[in-house]
Amino acid sequence: MTDTDIDKAKKLYNVNVFGLVEVTKIFVPMLVAAKGRIVNIGSVASKVPMVFQGMYNGSKAAVQAISDTLRLELAPFGVGVIHVVTGGVRTLIVQNATSDYDFPIDSLYGPARSELDAAIRGSTTDSFLTSELCPAPAPPCESSRRETV
Repeated sequence: MTDTDIDKAKKLYNVNVFGLVEVTKIFVPMLVAAKGRIVNIGSVASKVPMVFQGMYNGSKAAVQAISDTLRLELAPFGVGVIHVVTGGVRTLIVQNATSDYDFPIDSLYGPARSELDAAIRGSTTDSFLTSELCPAPAPPCESSRRETV
């Protein structure tokens, strides 16, 4: 968190948090009319934070809090809200990264960069892959209090 680039963090929150809110606001009238359901995709990172990913972890925690709040606010109108918590998902996000983690000149972690690079670049995340933990899809878990799958 101490090396966070605030401009990059704002872009991340614009996509993961404010984008979700904007899309939800647009569709709420239709969801209320249809008594529909909102499904928001979260991440295990909101519960098991990843090192050097504080802003991502926080954005996914915000998705959970927003989902929980929407569930309460929209229940009187017959709209359900589900928050899906995924584990690791095999994608090309790490390979498509534009550069290595950018340690500022004055970073506390600069001297350990080579040791930290593998974790930062995601090569240690295979142990969290959902497909490895749950080879077959689990049935959805629903409760009247909180729907987190």
